[in-house]
Amino acid sequence: MDSLPVKTCTKCKVEKPATKEYFHKDSTCQSGWDYSCKMCVNAANKLKNSLKNTASKDQDLSDIKSYGYVFKVCTVCKTKLPGTLDFFYFSKNCKHSLTPHCKACHRVQAQRWRIANPEKATARGRAWERANPEKRKASCKAYRDANPEKESANRQNRRARLRNAQGSFTFKEWRAKVEQYKGRCHWCGKKIKGALHADHLIALAVGGSNGIGNIVPACAACNLRKSSKMPWDFMEGRLL
Repeated sequence: MDSLPVKTCTKCKVEKPATKEYFHKDSTCQSGWDYSCKMCVNAANKLKNSLKNTASKDQDLSDIKSYGYVFKVCTVCKTKLPGTLDFFYFSKNCKHSLTPHCKACHRVQAQRWRIANPEKATARGRAWERANPEKRKASCKAYRDANPEKESANRQNRRARLRNAQGSFTFKEWRAKVEQYKGRCHWCGKKIKGALHADHLIALAVGGSNGIGNIVPACAACNLRKSSKMPWDFMEGRLL
């Protein structure tokens, strides 16, 4: 049985079977198949459509061809990546409207800049928040919805700071505590399917610490009933 004919894509330079699974038919080509493979054609079209949706009205996109600029090499890590908005940020001042460095390298560079320029980073962030209140609100809500336990830990630490309480705990410490209790409430012992509350054994209102040693997982009902009671008073009330 004869082997399948193969064809090398002119974009990704990968040799693939010359079949309809890998190439579009094109009667104008000598082989009867398109010069670029389906993967490269789809990537190029996705890039073109993405740029049309995000570009400004006066931006010229005439130089972006259907099969052009499918792959792009990051100028920092030198990695060859698909030239799409999944891997590069949009920039109307750069060639083909994509930043020269990939998203991963951009995030690393941005983090280094924030560490080296904390005051400028804070000022820039606050200026953006003032200019985009609705976007900030939506972003914060999306983060809270996606990270309920992290948000709970942050909220508890903020409460402690407002009360000038000693100590703090990280999300990693909180997760370890929850795993130690196997997802059960410290007070009633019930296994909770949703997010557990980070409850203070000795409440902040009566001078308790916000360190992880004073934190236990609790269900919403027990946490609300306990309030600022001492642990022994609360447990005594439960037994009566």
